Amino acid sequence: MMQPQFELLEPETVAEACAILKKSGGMVNILAGGTELLANIKKNQIQPASLVSLASLKELHHIHFAEKTGLDIGSMVTVAELATSDIIEQTFPALAAAAGKLGTLEIRNKATVGGNIFSSWHAPDLIGPLMAYGAVIKFNNGKQERSEMLENIFLGPEEMLILYDEILTGINLNTPDAHTGDCYIKYCLEQEEAPIVSVTTVLTVKESACTSVRIALGAVVPNFVLCPIAEDLLTGQVITEDLARQTGQLIAGFCSLVSDKRASADYQRQMVQELIEKSIMEAASNAAGK
Repeated sequence: MMQPQFELLEPETVAEACAILKKSGGMVNILAGGTELLANIKKNQIQPASLVSLASLKELHHIHFAEKTGLDIGSMVTVAELATSDIIEQTFPALAAAAGKLGTLEIRNKATVGGNIFSSWHAPDLIGPLMAYGAVIKFNNGKQERSEMLENIFLGPEEMLILYDEILTGINLNTPDAHTGDCYIKYCLEQEEAPIVSVTTVLTVKESACTSVRIALGAVVPNFVLCPIAEDLLTGQVITEDLARQTGQLIAGFCSLVSDKRASADYQRQMVQELIEKSIMEAASNAAGK
C-alpha cells in the first residue's frame, strides 16, 4: 500500500515555527510526539500536505522547578520524562501517576505534554491532574506570549482556544500549599486503555479542615471539567467518609451521561460516585500525612 506523502518542515525556533503557521493560514498540522497524528495519517483519517515538526525546538524541552515560581514544563517534554521526574513525583504526584499510566512505555517515550493536551482522544491522561493543580497554559505566536487557565481553553468537543499562528510552549503549576494531598484514579475496562471515568482530586487541609479543593472529572463528559460542587461542600469542613460520599453522589447526579457499547449511563454514574468518594478520602489522607 502506498504510504501517505507530505512535506516535513523543521523550524529551529518558536518564531520560525509560528511564521510558517501564519503563512499557511492554518493549513498545516503540528507534529509534536506524533503518537496520534502519525497513526491517523497511516489510517488515511487525515491527509496533511505539510507537517511542522517541533522536535528541534530545544526551548520547549525543559522541566524547571522553584518554590516561589512553581513548576514550568516545556510542551515538548515527553510523558516518560514526567513519569520519572523526581521533583514531579515529590511535588505533583498525581501528575506523575497519570503520566505513568498513559499507554505503553514506547508511547510514553514519544508522546509529549503539549500533544496530549491537544489530543483528539476522548480522555487524555494528563489534563485531569494539570487542571486540578490549576495549570496555566502558555501560547506564543512568535512575537508575544499569552497565558490561559487550562480549564478555559476547552470550547467544545475537540475544539480549543488556540489561534492558527500560535503554538503551545509550556505549562506552569504553582507550588502546592503545605499539607496538600492529591489522588489520580483512572478506571478502565479490562484490556482497554480508554477510561470509563477518571478523577483527580487536589485537596489542602489545615487544622483538620479542608481549606481548598479542586476535583477534575474526565471521560464521562465531552471535555474535562472541574466540579465546583466539591468546593462548596468540602471547603471549611472536616473530611469524613459521609461527606465524601455525599459529594460523589451530588457530582454524579449532575453528570449528563449516555449509555454506550462499553458501559451504561447508570454504571458510569455509579463509578463517578464511587471514584470521587475514594479520591477525596485518599487525597485527604495524603494531605494529613504531610
